[in-house]
Amino acid sequence: MINDKEKYISFCKIEKSIPIFMQPWWLDVVCQQGEWGVWLFEKNGEVVAASTYFLRKKYGLRFMMQPPLTQYAGIWWKDLTFSKKHQEYHHVKEVLNQWINQIPTVPFFQQQYAYTLTDWQPFYWKGFQQTTRYTYILNPIQDLTTIYNHFHENTKRKIRKATEAGLQILRFETETDDTAFDAFYHLNSLTFQKQGLKNPIDVNLFKELDIVLKSKQGRTIYLVRDANGVYNAALYLVYDSKSAYYLAGGVDVSIPKNNALYLLLWTAIQDAAQRVSTFDFEGSMLPQIEPVFRAFGATQMPYFRIFKAKNRFWTLVNAFLNIF
Repeated sequence: MINDKEKYISFCKIEKSIPIFMQPWWLDVVCQQGEWGVWLFEKNGEVVAASTYFLRKKYGLRFMMQPPLTQYAGIWWKDLTFSKKHQEYHHVKEVLNQWINQIPTVPFFQQQYAYTLTDWQPFYWKGFQQTTRYTYILNPIQDLTTIYNHFHENTKRKIRKATEAGLQILRFETETDDTAFDAFYHLNSLTFQKQGLKNPIDVNLFKELDIVLKSKQGRTIYLVRDANGVYNAALYLVYDSKSAYYLAGGVDVSIPKNNALYLLLWTAIQDAAQRVSTFDFEGSMLPQIEPVFRAFGATQMPYFRIFKAKNRFWTLVNAFLNIF
């Protein structure tokens, strides 16, 4: 008998609305330190919802956690039409209650769900807790004149200055070597070094994911360099059928008045408008980054990081992880 995971893998081949962070090929790469699984909710033999999860194994224990490089854990919902609001709410709670009942007993559970999940009450009723986090989105993005007009004046000024500086923007989508990725990762690491931190993204894991994304034409690496051939900034953008996601970026902070990232973001938004309807900045809760995204005139969207800890030790672990 076919299991949920096998059914889901086949389902993803025909259902085009599955988000990128829930795709089996994505999970195969980012969940190598454990295993990924899926629970399907079906009615009348039709899949109407799905939830993916990552079980990490360490020290003989299993933890349900957010996979690396993955902004949102999954719940995918089939677009259904309800004649009354209470019917829609009932459907959501029915799906969530069944999902929660499937969650294995683990010492630590933590997942963050996309902003499309607005009701976490069933988790609350089962003893889970949540922290509200924020992302910024542009939707729709096809009217680029309106999008630009909503930018903060300082953001427009930085874009103009970067343009006037004659910076060259390079796009990489199907290149045959690692030069672009290596340049991007170096600049991404510089951003962490400025804060006295080590890059938390494992380069080998990221490179493996990059190979898969490149084969599926699902990402663009942007690099911008000056007249001296020095890379000033980098941006890594991924796509699914509905959204473009700012997965990571980096800036050479040693360059005075470096406005290159602003130009790259505006370029990425314009490119994304040719493919999808939404640009997701993937938030940031860091006070030095959030104002940059906010200044692009995007809409602030709350999303939930939901967790449950077996004891105080794992509660402290969650508190530490919640810093980032």
